[in-house]
Amino acid sequence: MAVAFYTTDLFPGREHLMPWRTILEIAQYLNNQNIKCIIINGKEKQTHQQKEYFWNVETFSIPKNYNYIKEIIKTSRTEVFLFETKWRDGLKNINALKSIQCKKIAYFTGGIYNINSAITLWLEGGKSEAKSYLIESIIPKSLLASKLKTIGVNETIGLTPLTTKYCQKNHLKCINILPGKDNFELLESDNTIVNKYCSTIEQFICYTGAPAFTRGASILLKAIDKAKENNLRVVMLMRTDVGSDFTHIDNIIKKMAHPERIILIKEALTRNQLKAFFQRAWYMVLPFIVIPSEIPLTYFEIMSCNTPIISFKNGGTTTYLHDGLLLCKKSINGMVQALEYAWNNKNLRNEKAIAANNIMRNHPSWEEVGKKWKKIIEQ
Repeated sequence: MAVAFYTTDLFPGREHLMPWRTILEIAQYLNNQNIKCIIINGKEKQTHQQKEYFWNVETFSIPKNYNYIKEIIKTSRTEVFLFETKWRDGLKNINALKSIQCKKIAYFTGGIYNINSAITLWLEGGKSEAKSYLIESIIPKSLLASKLKTIGVNETIGLTPLTTKYCQKNHLKCINILPGKDNFELLESDNTIVNKYCSTIEQFICYTGAPAFTRGASILLKAIDKAKENNLRVVMLMRTDVGSDFTHIDNIIKKMAHPERIILIKEALTRNQLKAFFQRAWYMVLPFIVIPSEIPLTYFEIMSCNTPIISFKNGGTTTYLHDGLLLCKKSINGMVQALEYAWNNKNLRNEKAIAANNIMRNHPSWEEVGKKWKKIIEQ
């Protein structure tokens, strides 16, 4: 059997991020099961077809053009074609995929978005940041469902129960397969960096992520400054990805009345060093305004350390992980209340930590997830 995944904008350094982590894990699993699996990778500025490898998976990077997809599927004799989709794809002309003569499965990389989240993102980052999520929040789900049926999609895959439920409500045959977890809890911690910055701090809340507006660091910083808890300390582990723009973060910090409440760390950390912060933190905080791709694996890694998370409510991700999260209103004041409430409430912290551990003990591994994808592909 020959299988092909279609994704977009997979670049070196993104392998561990969603949604690419899922397809790389599944492609690698299938190849190990003697099922030939390739990845077709549509890139915005790609001008020609180029072969490359991610995790030893043969990958064809191409311009975002359906003709390239069809040609690769034909020459590779693909029998099952899996392609990413989002609700806003209901506005696109995808009729070209109808002529692909093989089993077709669509997998949803995004989730369910509401208009208030899109507006919040617009206010923080501007129109260009929020536009796609605004469309996602208002477009009729039935529009995409109808187009998928027209091009002959056999079934769909949702990465959270909530997204799967919305697919089924719109009469799509949809299976829920959660992203897997690796054995982060078995990783040995490296305390060198946490000791370097936090050796004298008895208690801290910790943020980890890039400076992208979707991650909500700007709201968090404003909330930290506004909180009435003078002893509040928040470590900001800022990921310095290629293209990361810290301008808005730096501007907010310059205006803070209480900059002593934050410890800003821009060092590149290993997973072992990250784990040390996750374990020592009173809470982690992941204030996503929107979650671009379900489910950010950072949630799994943190919760496998028995550490609860302060988070805004975000579709299928926070619905699934609800019991291990302290959810708050998606605003500066909402985050202020959560920070203050969490800081001195030991009983709540213990309750959420136990719940986080229980969720992750029952969460499937990547091998278990791979078996589920394989079953759908072979049906």
